[in-house]
Amino acid sequence: MRPHPLAGFFTEDPDAILGAQDRLAADDEPARARVVRPGLAPFVAGLRAPPEGLWSEAYFGPEDARDPAAWGVALLPQAMLHPGLVPAIAAALGLRTTEVRAVAEMRAWIDTEGRVRTPPGHPGVEASLETTVFEWPPYPYDETLRRLEAACDPEYHERLATLYAELGIDAQALAQDDKSWEAEAYANTGPGVLQAALTARRGSEAAARLLVLCVPVPPVSERPLERRPGGVWVAGARSESISALLTAAVRLGQLIEYAAPANVIAYHVLAVQRALAAMLAAWGSGEAPEPELTVSLACLAGDGPNDGPEWQLPASHADLAAPTGLAFVDARRAVLGSATTTFEIDLVTGAVRRWWRSAGMAIQTCFEGHVLYSGGWQFACYELARGRWRGGELPAWVPCVFEELQEVSFLIETATGRRHRLAALGDYPVELLVTPCLRYLAAHDKHGSGGVYRHDGEMQMPTYLRLGEPPVMWPEGQLRAPTAAEVRRLRDTAWAYAGLNALVLCEARDAWRRVQDQAVVEGTRALLGLPFAVTAAAFDRAGSEVLVASQSELWHLALDPEPRLRARFDLQPLHGMLLGPPGRSRPRVDALNAALCRHGTLVAVAEVDADELAQLNAASAFDHPRLLGRRRARRLAAHAQAAERARKLPRLWPPR
Repeated sequence: MRPHPLAGFFTEDPDAILGAQDRLAADDEPARARVVRPGLAPFVAGLRAPPEGLWSEAYFGPEDARDPAAWGVALLPQAMLHPGLVPAIAAALGLRTTEVRAVAEMRAWIDTEGRVRTPPGHPGVEASLETTVFEWPPYPYDETLRRLEAACDPEYHERLATLYAELGIDAQALAQDDKSWEAEAYANTGPGVLQAALTARRGSEAAARLLVLCVPVPPVSERPLERRPGGVWVAGARSESISALLTAAVRLGQLIEYAAPANVIAYHVLAVQRALAAMLAAWGSGEAPEPELTVSLACLAGDGPNDGPEWQLPASHADLAAPTGLAFVDARRAVLGSATTTFEIDLVTGAVRRWWRSAGMAIQTCFEGHVLYSGGWQFACYELARGRWRGGELPAWVPCVFEELQEVSFLIETATGRRHRLAALGDYPVELLVTPCLRYLAAHDKHGSGGVYRHDGEMQMPTYLRLGEPPVMWPEGQLRAPTAAEVRRLRDTAWAYAGLNALVLCEARDAWRRVQDQAVVEGTRALLGLPFAVTAAAFDRAGSEVLVASQSELWHLALDPEPRLRARFDLQPLHGMLLGPPGRSRPRVDALNAALCRHGTLVAVAEVDADELAQLNAASAFDHPRLLGRRRARRLAAHAQAAERARKLPRLWPPR
């Protein structure tokens, strides 16, 4: 880093750090006028940076002529601890350095007499335990739970005692703990308590100098963007560390403003403290915090399809039968999923080879003979060779899983157990897409925030980029621009914001390809539009072919060297397996949905006794149970019998 008074902040030298703190406090410091706020990197060439973000042209100079002397500043909502100032703070308070760190990390607290204390049974601040006072003990002691566990597992007590002994935890002290310490501990832990103690002993000016409220942001020349496959640019380790700190600080400020519960605020205070330490380590100051590891990944693996309806229930028969997921199995086979069932289809002949239940599961991709699904934020696998759902832990080739903690979404690498915060994603993902190579994924939360991420959590780009109007691939296979009248008709009937349906890294062209908003897109250029509302899509592994489905048709397109329509399939035969013969009076959608969740198709429903169907719950898991009843069950059984006559698996033909 070039010499600069603020550069001392990124060292381990206490004098240099304090010099930078003094410089930031000076009224004539120009960096104070450049308050940097969270903002995504300009991932694609020509994409403008946010005006107050880390790559702001107003702050740091134009893209082609960055100012090497332009520093900015990030504001924290609460004072934090700089690791390089721990010895100075310890000396000022008469504490050990380990005690200062333990209080800042909320593993201990300062009592009314100025002593550092830990919860009952805790091995002390020198121990490697990272459990905060809000989460103590790491394995909560519960007498009722212990009795139940011991009744099922006679060795439970011995294993629990062994675990406590390995961690240095006093099991007897935990058993006798009356929790009387909690109120004092919760109110007197964290960096803010260090600030209060310093203010009481040395005054507010000394406290402000020894703790961090402003973080200098170096010029862009010290943290350039880094290129990644697909023609995108990412923040890089240095800028990403600052971005993570900014995001954590903004979230903490909002929670303080909204008067969130104390334990939630405490969690996010600790998140900002750790983000500050990680940022300094990324710039070569101090050691990086130990990676967050998960204890077990087995609990994060899904078990397979649901037996009953999930929220939200399909609103219509068309929604119940509409394709919700697609994936290439190989060059001539694909799987197509609906709300309750998955079908394997021959892309050459159109033959439906088989089907299986998949209620509540969304197809992601096919890999090594498995269909990978997501249910919520959990993955599950169906083994094609054995025709069964795989139980237990996920296969080793699944690179990551998800976890949500305190309304923050994390990605966990399955190979290492390392946990990574997903930038730009608030809550757990409600929309998830995995690339065919499994190295990348796109995730969005319920607010629409998210992006495309590498499997180690590094954000690659936002998922939505503004597009122009492309030529349209018409049903007869002609690629041409629509007329003005056709544009008006398509806007009224098919074209709308529909989000992201599929994505792939096309390595041959070093570009990202996506199916987004009824168009196939490469980079920021739309290759072709589609004359229908897309409900599901999938690329092959190379990104040279794509499947797209509407409620009534499945299209198979080749993209290279020029886009062309390879095949069209009418999905009406699948509708017959799910909804029954067309033109007949069908049972209500909630009854059909409940039956298909449990049995997959009407062919299977026809083999079930009406008394059993009467016990089906037609309500979602979030509502009070609503049994189908005998009258509706008899009608459903009769409807299924009509569909059962055509037991032979159908073939999908081109639409007439």
